[in-house]
Amino acid sequence: MKTNTKEYQHYVESIACLYTIDKGCIKVLLLKHEEEPYKGYWILPSTFVSIHETCLDAITKELEEKFHFMNLDLEEISSCSTPNRMIDMPVIAIHYLGFISDLEASQHDNFPFETQWFDIHELPKIGYDHQLILDHTMNCLREKLLSSEILKKIFPSDFTLPEIQKAYESILGKKFDRRNFRKKFISLGLIEDTNDYDTSGTGRPAKLYRFKEDVSVKKLF
Repeated sequence: MKTNTKEYQHYVESIACLYTIDKGCIKVLLLKHEEEPYKGYWILPSTFVSIHETCLDAITKELEEKFHFMNLDLEEISSCSTPNRMIDMPVIAIHYLGFISDLEASQHDNFPFETQWFDIHELPKIGYDHQLILDHTMNCLREKLLSSEILKKIFPSDFTLPEIQKAYESILGKKFDRRNFRKKFISLGLIEDTNDYDTSGTGRPAKLYRFKEDVSVKKLF
Protein backbone atom coordinates (compact mmCIF):
# COMPACT_ATOMS: atom_id res chain seq x y z
CA MET A 1 0.00 0.00 0.00
CA LYS A 2 1.40 3.37 -1.01
CA THR A 3 1.51 6.17 1.52
CA ASN A 4 1.54 9.86 0.75
CA THR A 5 4.69 10.69 2.71
CA LYS A 6 4.28 14.44 2.24
CA GLU A 7 1.33 14.31 4.63
CA TYR A 8 3.63 13.01 7.37
CA GLN A 9 6.68 15.19 6.82
CA HIS A 10 7.67 17.52 9.65
CA TYR A 11 10.71 19.61 10.43
CA VAL A 12 12.30 19.32 13.87
CA GLU A 13 13.53 22.35 15.80
CA SER A 14 15.64 22.46 18.97
CA ILE A 15 14.98 25.46 21.24
CA ALA A 16 17.15 26.54 24.20
CA CYS A 17 15.93 28.32 27.31
CA LEU A 18 19.14 29.62 28.87
CA TYR A 19 19.01 31.29 32.28
CA THR A 20 21.55 33.19 34.33
CA ILE A 21 21.65 34.98 37.69
CA ASP A 22 22.47 38.69 37.78
CA LYS A 23 22.61 40.11 41.32
CA GLY A 24 19.85 37.75 42.38
CA CYS A 25 17.66 38.40 39.33
CA ILE A 26 16.79 35.51 37.01
CA LYS A 27 17.40 36.41 33.37
CA VAL A 28 16.77 34.56 30.12
CA LEU A 29 18.65 34.90 26.83
CA LEU A 30 16.64 36.23 23.87
CA LEU A 31 17.54 37.41 20.39
CA LYS A 32 15.71 39.90 18.20
CA HIS A 33 13.95 38.38 15.21
CA GLU A 34 14.75 40.19 11.96
CA GLU A 35 12.36 38.44 9.58
CA GLU A 36 8.62 38.24 9.08
CA PRO A 37 6.53 37.04 10.69
CA TYR A 38 7.31 38.51 14.12
CA LYS A 39 9.93 40.92 12.84
CA GLY A 40 11.08 43.03 15.78
CA TYR A 41 9.87 40.47 18.33
CA TRP A 42 12.24 38.52 20.58
CA ILE A 43 12.71 34.76 20.43
CA LEU A 44 14.68 31.99 22.12
CA PRO A 45 17.86 30.59 20.53
CA SER A 46 16.91 27.74 18.21
CA THR A 47 17.99 25.71 15.20
CA PHE A 48 16.58 23.13 12.85
CA VAL A 49 17.80 19.55 13.19
CA SER A 50 19.32 17.78 10.20
CA ILE A 51 18.87 14.09 9.48
CA HIS A 52 22.51 13.50 10.45
CA GLU A 53 22.34 14.74 14.06
CA THR A 54 20.38 14.45 17.26
CA CYS A 55 18.27 17.28 18.64
CA LEU A 56 20.74 17.78 21.48
CA ASP A 57 23.72 17.81 19.11
CA ALA A 58 22.02 20.43 16.93
CA ILE A 59 21.29 22.94 19.69
CA THR A 60 24.65 22.32 21.36
CA LYS A 61 26.42 23.11 18.09
CA GLU A 62 24.28 26.23 17.58
CA LEU A 63 25.10 27.59 21.04
CA GLU A 64 28.81 26.84 20.64
CA GLU A 65 29.25 28.29 17.15
CA LYS A 66 26.99 31.36 17.34
CA PHE A 67 27.01 32.19 21.06
CA HIS A 68 30.37 30.69 22.13
CA PHE A 69 28.80 28.86 25.08
CA MET A 70 30.90 25.74 25.54
CA ASN A 71 30.25 22.54 27.50
CA LEU A 72 26.69 23.41 28.46
CA ASP A 73 24.69 20.93 30.49
CA LEU A 74 21.35 21.02 28.66
CA GLU A 75 18.31 19.11 29.84
CA GLU A 76 15.44 18.16 27.54
CA ILE A 77 12.30 19.17 29.35
CA SER A 78 9.41 19.05 26.87
CA SER A 79 8.31 19.04 23.25
CA CYS A 80 5.52 20.56 21.18
CA SER A 81 3.92 19.14 18.03
CA THR A 82 0.94 21.49 17.81
CA PRO A 83 -0.14 21.83 14.16
CA ASN A 84 0.54 25.25 12.66
CA ARG A 85 2.73 26.40 15.56
CA MET A 86 4.77 27.95 12.76
CA ILE A 87 2.80 29.60 9.99
CA ASP A 88 4.65 28.41 6.89
CA MET A 89 5.70 24.85 7.78
CA PRO A 90 4.93 21.93 10.13
CA VAL A 91 7.56 21.96 12.88
CA ILE A 92 7.99 19.79 15.96
CA ALA A 93 9.91 21.60 18.71
CA ILE A 94 12.15 20.05 21.38
CA HIS A 95 12.81 22.32 24.38
CA TYR A 96 16.02 22.39 26.42
CA LEU A 97 16.82 24.04 29.74
CA GLY A 98 20.30 25.27 30.62
CA PHE A 99 22.17 27.61 32.97
CA ILE A 100 24.98 30.06 32.33
CA SER A 101 27.13 31.52 35.11
CA ASP A 102 26.93 35.30 35.52
CA LEU A 103 30.63 35.53 34.66
CA GLU A 104 30.25 33.57 31.42
CA ALA A 105 27.14 35.55 30.48
CA SER A 106 29.00 38.85 30.90
CA GLN A 107 31.98 37.63 28.87
CA HIS A 108 29.91 36.59 25.85
CA ASP A 109 28.01 39.61 24.61
CA ASN A 110 29.66 40.33 21.24
CA PHE A 111 27.30 38.65 18.78
CA PRO A 112 26.64 39.45 15.10
CA PHE A 113 22.94 39.84 15.95
CA GLU A 114 20.97 41.67 18.62
CA THR A 115 20.92 39.57 21.77
CA GLN A 116 20.03 40.45 25.35
CA TRP A 117 19.53 38.94 28.79
CA PHE A 118 16.04 39.88 30.03
CA ASP A 119 14.68 39.77 33.57
CA ILE A 120 11.96 37.10 33.54
CA HIS A 121 9.53 39.64 35.00
CA GLU A 122 10.32 42.31 32.39
CA LEU A 123 10.10 40.46 29.08
CA PRO A 124 9.65 42.18 25.70
CA LYS A 125 7.22 41.05 22.97
CA ILE A 126 7.88 37.35 22.37
CA GLY A 127 7.46 35.78 18.92
CA TYR A 128 5.99 32.46 17.83
CA ASP A 129 4.97 30.22 20.75
CA HIS A 130 8.12 30.99 22.72
CA GLN A 131 6.21 32.69 25.55
CA LEU A 132 4.44 29.39 26.21
CA ILE A 133 7.81 27.66 26.20
CA LEU A 134 9.17 30.19 28.70
CA ASP A 135 6.15 29.73 30.94
CA HIS A 136 6.64 25.97 30.92
CA THR A 137 10.36 26.11 31.64
CA MET A 138 9.75 28.51 34.52
CA ASN A 139 7.26 26.05 36.01
CA CYS A 140 9.91 23.33 35.69
CA LEU A 141 12.46 25.62 37.28
CA ARG A 142 10.15 26.34 40.23
CA GLU A 143 9.74 22.62 40.88
CA LYS A 144 13.46 21.97 40.57
CA LEU A 145 14.34 24.87 42.85
CA LEU A 146 12.52 23.17 45.71
CA SER A 147 15.25 20.52 45.65
CA SER A 148 18.95 21.18 46.20
CA GLU A 149 20.07 19.12 43.18
CA ILE A 150 19.91 22.06 40.78
CA LEU A 151 21.33 24.78 43.00
CA LYS A 152 24.97 24.36 41.96
CA LYS A 153 23.94 24.83 38.32
CA ILE A 154 22.11 28.06 39.10
CA PHE A 155 24.75 29.38 41.50
CA PRO A 156 28.07 27.93 40.26
CA SER A 157 30.16 30.74 41.75
CA ASP A 158 30.29 32.61 45.06
CA PHE A 159 27.11 34.35 46.18
CA THR A 160 25.62 36.27 49.09
CA LEU A 161 22.58 35.07 51.00
CA PRO A 162 20.55 38.15 49.92
CA GLU A 163 21.32 37.25 46.28
CA ILE A 164 20.15 33.67 46.63
CA GLN A 165 17.04 34.79 48.55
CA LYS A 166 16.22 37.30 45.80
CA ALA A 167 16.59 34.56 43.19
CA TYR A 168 14.26 32.26 45.11
CA GLU A 169 11.68 35.02 45.47
CA SER A 170 11.96 35.86 41.77
CA ILE A 171 11.46 32.29 40.58
CA LEU A 172 8.89 31.17 43.14
CA GLY A 173 6.95 34.44 43.13
CA LYS A 174 6.81 34.74 46.92
CA LYS A 175 8.57 36.65 49.66
CA PHE A 176 10.60 35.11 52.50
CA ASP A 177 11.44 36.61 55.85
CA ARG A 178 15.15 37.50 55.71
CA ARG A 179 16.10 36.01 59.09
CA ASN A 180 14.09 32.82 58.59
CA PHE A 181 15.49 32.29 55.10
CA ARG A 182 19.06 32.79 56.29
CA LYS A 183 18.59 30.43 59.25
CA LYS A 184 16.89 27.78 57.11
CA PHE A 185 19.48 27.86 54.35
CA ILE A 186 22.50 27.72 56.64
CA SER A 187 20.97 24.90 58.69
CA LEU A 188 20.70 22.67 55.61
CA GLY A 189 24.47 22.24 55.55
CA LEU A 190 24.67 22.83 51.79
CA ILE A 191 26.87 25.92 51.78
CA GLU A 192 30.16 27.04 53.29
CA ASP A 193 31.67 30.39 54.15
CA THR A 194 34.36 31.52 51.67
CA ASN A 195 35.90 33.85 54.27
CA ASP A 196 35.51 36.63 51.73
CA TYR A 197 33.08 39.54 51.30
CA ASP A 198 31.20 41.22 48.49
CA THR A 199 32.46 44.81 48.45
CA SER A 200 30.78 45.88 45.21
CA GLY A 201 27.88 47.61 46.96
CA THR A 202 27.72 50.86 48.85
CA GLY A 203 26.56 49.41 52.16
CA ARG A 204 28.07 46.96 54.59
CA PRO A 205 29.99 44.17 52.76
CA ALA A 206 28.04 40.90 52.69
CA LYS A 207 29.57 37.50 53.35
CA LEU A 208 30.21 35.32 50.30
CA TYR A 209 29.20 31.66 50.33
CA ARG A 210 29.55 28.75 47.95
CA PHE A 211 27.95 25.34 47.67
CA LYS A 212 29.88 22.40 49.03
CA GLU A 213 31.29 19.94 46.53
CA ASP A 214 29.25 17.04 47.89
CA VAL A 215 25.84 18.72 47.86
CA SER A 216 23.21 16.06 48.45
CA VAL A 217 19.61 16.14 47.27
CA LYS A 218 17.44 17.72 49.94
CA LYS A 219 13.96 19.15 50.07
CA LEU A 220 14.34 22.87 50.70
CA PHE A 221 10.94 24.54 51.05
